[in-house]
Amino acid sequence: MSQSEYYMPQANSYIRVEHFHLYTNEDLIEMLHYWFNENYIDPAEICPYEKGEYIYIYGGPIEPEEAFNKEFKEIIETNILQKALQELPNPYNDFSLLPDINWSDYTATNPYFVFNEHIDDIRRLSAVHNNNLLLQQKYMGMLFANVVTTFEIFISDTLIQTIHKNEEYRNNFLNSVNIKLSIKKLWTVEYKRYWFEIIEKIYSITFSNSKKLNKNFCEVLDINLSKINIQELEKASETRNDIMHRNGKNKKGEDIQTDESTLEWCINTVVDIVKEITAKENTNTVSIQIA
Repeated sequence: MSQSEYYMPQANSYIRVEHFHLYTNEDLIEMLHYWFNENYIDPAEICPYEKGEYIYIYGGPIEPEEAFNKEFKEIIETNILQKALQELPNPYNDFSLLPDINWSDYTATNPYFVFNEHIDDIRRLSAVHNNNLLLQQKYMGMLFANVVTTFEIFISDTLIQTIHKNEEYRNNFLNSVNIKLSIKKLWTVEYKRYWFEIIEKIYSITFSNSKKLNKNFCEVLDINLSKINIQELEKASETRNDIMHRNGKNKKGEDIQTDESTLEWCINTVVDIVKEITAKENTNTVSIQIA
C-alpha cells in the first residue's frame, strides 16, 4: 500500500504524492532509487544461507519490478518506473526486505540513570564478604572489572543516542573511526540502512582506552575532559585488563591486589568522568537527564 508522502532527495524533504507533478522524471527516479534502497537489500548482506539458498527471515524474496509496482503503480507512470528499474545495479535479482529499526530500543533508556543504577548495585554487592581471603579478592576483582565495563556501556549508549539524533555528531563519529573510505561514505549517506553496522562498530571500541575515548567520543562531541581523570581511567582500565585477561596478574606476573579501597577508587574514577560529561550537556551533547 502506498504512503501519502515520500522522501525526495532533490528537495531534501518528504513530498506528498499529490505534489509529484512539480518534479522532473529524473527527480522521481532518484526518489524511487532512494525508496528502494531504504526498504530492500541484497540477501547476501543480511540473510542466512543454508543448503544453497538464502533464508529470507525479514521478508521476501522480491524483485525490484514487483516492489515498484506494489508501491507506485497507481501514482507514477509506467515508463518512469521502468527507467528507474533499468538503472538499478541488479534489476532482476531477488531482494530481501530490510528489518524495521525500533528506534525506541536506542532512545527509551537514559544512559546516566542506567549507569547510576549499576554503580549502586556494585556498591551493594561490595558489602558482601567471604571469609576466604583468596575468594574475597577474586570477588572484588570481578566487581572492579564490572565498574569499568559499566562506564564503557554508558559511553557507548550516550554516543549511540547522540549520533542517532544529531547529524553533525554522527558525521564526526564516522570520520573518526578506522574504516575504509568507501564504507565511511555509505554509512554517512545512508546511516539508517547501515545502523546495525554502525552500532556494532561503536560496541567494538574500548572506550576505557584514553586514546579511543578522546578520538571517538570526546572529540566527536566536542567535550574536553580533565587530564587527571583520563589518567586515572587509564590505570583502572589496565587493572581491569589484568584481572580479566591475565588471570589477576600484571605484566610482570605479580598478583593484582583488589580490595574495598581499590574498588572504591575505581568507582570514584568513573563517576567523576561521567559527572564531568553530563555537566557539559547544556552546551554540546544531546541532553542527558540528571536527577
